[in-house]
Amino acid sequence: MCLFFTNLYYLNTYQRFINVAVRLVKGLRPYDHVTQAAIDLHWLLAEACVQYKLCLLVHHALAGRAPAYITDLLQPIATTSPRHPVLRFATTSSLYVPRTKQLFGERAFRVATPKM
Repeated sequence: MCLFFTNLYYLNTYQRFINVAVRLVKGLRPYDHVTQAAIDLHWLLAEACVQYKLCLLVHHALAGRAPAYITDLLQPIATTSPRHPVLRFATTSSLYVPRTKQLFGERAFRVATPKM
């Protein structure tokens, strides 16, 4: 699974914060497992939370409820090739994934979100 817009240090820090909050809310001891307690509270893990927020942002952008600068970053496949108007994916809601030359470019919103 890809970690979008962040590195592991910040993601682990956020996960530790969630774990402390679960222990505080549920009254768990420091060495008790928090995964089941987080599931009982309907809280997502840090990585799943980041992925959910990105998917929600893409959904809002495709529905026209996101700011224009975000909507402009997403490009449906149907509008990418004027020479070939009838593409197999033109009838689906697939998004164009631009190519990148560096691994850091894989984290960009324009590249990462269509892969989800």
